[in-house]
This record gives sequence, C-alpha cells and structure tokens, in this order.
Amino acid sequence: MFTLVFLLGQAADVARMDEHRGGGAVVFSADGRWLASHGAEGLHVWELATGLERKLDGASTSARVAPERHFAFVPAGKEIILFESGRFLAWDLETGARVRSVKGPSGLPITSLLSPDGAAFVVVGVAAAMIHPTGSEKTTPLDLADGEAGSLSFSGTGERVALSGTTRGRGGWARAWETATGKEIFSARIEPPGRARNLVIQTPPGSLSADGKILAVARAPGTHVTGVPGGPSTIQLWEVESGKMIAELEGHKGQAWGAAFSGDGTRLATWGATDLVVWNLVSKKPALARSGMIHAAAFSPDGAALAFAASADVLTHKDRTLAVVDLESLKDRFALPPAYVQDLAFSPDGKRLAASSDQGIRLLDSSTGTEVKPEKR
Repeated sequence: MFTLVFLLGQAADVARMDEHRGGGAVVFSADGRWLASHGAEGLHVWELATGLERKLDGASTSARVAPERHFAFVPAGKEIILFESGRFLAWDLETGARVRSVKGPSGLPITSLLSPDGAAFVVVGVAAAMIHPTGSEKTTPLDLADGEAGSLSFSGTGERVALSGTTRGRGGWARAWETATGKEIFSARIEPPGRARNLVIQTPPGSLSADGKILAVARAPGTHVTGVPGGPSTIQLWEVESGKMIAELEGHKGQAWGAAFSGDGTRLATWGATDLVVWNLVSKKPALARSGMIHAAAFSPDGAALAFAASADVLTHKDRTLAVVDLESLKDRFALPPAYVQDLAFSPDGKRLAASSDQGIRLLDSSTGTEVKPEKR
C-alpha cells in the first residue's frame, strides 16, 4: 500500500505541458517525439504522446530569458544540450539522467548562440569571438573586423555560422566561417544606405539558408538618438561562396529584426517592428506582406505555410494574434485570439504547431488551429 501511495504522489508531481507557465523558446526533436521549452522557469522537456514532462536530473528551475537559443536536441534525438552558468550540460532523454557536464565560456558576452545540432557554441565578446565545441574545452578564435559585433546566425545543419557588426566609421560588415574549423569563407563590407550617417545591421538567427549558401543581411539607416528607430530595412542577399551580393530587397516599412528561410530555399521571411514580408527568392519580389509588430515567425517544413505572432504596435505588445497563412493561396488557415505568444515551432511532419506563452504550451493542428490533445496520459 505504501508503494502505491508513493507512485501516485510521484505522478502528481510530473508537470503537464498545457499547464506550464514558463513560456520561452520551443523546439521539436527531429523524430517528433519530444518538445523542449526554455524560458523563465528553466529548461523543460515534454513527451508529446502524453503531454507530460520528462524530469531532467539537476536542471535549474529558473533561467535568464533572452532571444538567443542556448539549448538544442542532438540530431539522433537521444540527448538534449543546454548552455547554462558557464557549462554545457547534456541529458539522456529516455532516463532524464545527466550524462555530461563540460566547462564553457564565462562572463557576459555581447551575443552568443548554440548551433541547431548542439555541437558548437559561438560567443562574442567586446574584442574577441570564439567557437566552443560543446563536448570539450577546446576553442577556436574568430577574426573579427575592427568595430562592434552584432547578431549571429547558423545554417540549418550548424555547419556554418555568420556574424555581422558595424565599423568605427559609417559602414558595417558581415562574415561567415566553417563551424568545425573556424575557417573564414565569406567577408563583405556593408555600406550605409543613401546618405545615412550610420547603419543598423542585423543577421539574426535564421539569416543563413538551410544549406548555408545564402546570407540575408537586414540593413537600415540608424539615428544618433537612443531608442529612436531609424529608417526601414532593405534586405541584402549575399552568396557565401562567391562573396557577391545577388539581390537587394525593398518593401519593409520599418526595421527588420528577424529572418527565416524556407527549407527548400525558395522563400525568405523577414520581420520586425512594423511588418512581416515573405519574399519570393526566384522573382526577388514580395509574395506576402502583413502589418503589425511581429514577435515570432516560423515556416512549415515543406515551406507551404508560415506561422507568426503579431501585435498591433508596441503599446499592445502582449496582445499577440497567432496566425498561419497558406503561402499558395495567401489566405489565413486560421487566426487565434490574442495571447502573450513568445515562440512558435512546427513539428517535423508539419502537422502540429507548438505555441509557447505565459498561459501554457499549446499543441495545435497546423491546418485548423484546433488544439491537439495527447494520445495518452
């Protein structure tokens, strides 16, 4: 009888995904069995068949909420890796046991990012940047341009990494390296648009195409007044291997701060403070434009749909409508009532959409928007 009481009590302590209030970023494992979330309540892993949490030994219950993603599933789907408190931590997903703890970089970086496969971590400081493999303490330095570093992006497989920044003069720069070796494979100077006195340049996560061959650079004129936005962004497309700019896309109403390529490389979504634009990369023209402050966006695996969370403006930034638009018909599959949606992710088969908010993590049918209930409890 005592054993039965213990087991019932233990089951009651296991958290449910739809009751989780931590919000934050969400990522599916490659096999679609697991969903991880990382937000105000730390790292959590959810088994999708049950909607219940897989407890991770020694995982923290709090985290610094930041736009950088510092967690990833390994490609085989058997482990999850997290960078936290100066260490790379790994857990076995079947048992929840910690299987690895490796010392990583310390201090407060300007920016940092974990590769999608969890194999490498890039950290950028005031005067230096380095690639840090998550399985060892060995590092590879990256040669930075003279100036200030900005945002980081990995290719879809993690084999290439790009970084952008501004120089001490009027211009900016973008560079890319092979992740495994630190070999520089791309370098370009980015000039300010028109007669602008300075430059805002972004290569946020998602700015490298899945195969790492195209880099999207969001370039906008800046201002000398802190907190005051500059002009609208133009999107430059650079061919990494040749070092040539192959297109300059115009159509944004304000500054763009996010980017994502479709898996097949035929579309690019860019978004920011005023609008979302989906570009046809064959015609180099906008295929879709939506107004609003865009907080998160994600392509379906087949590139046929785009999910995004948008508010009307900065004053209503917590009232975010979640919509999925079909990119062939350009019509919404569905739009849900406002909520504080923080991140979105499609399942590998594209049938489900995970939406993270302070009200819980919801699994939705990506065609209808109806909530998908776990198969078993």
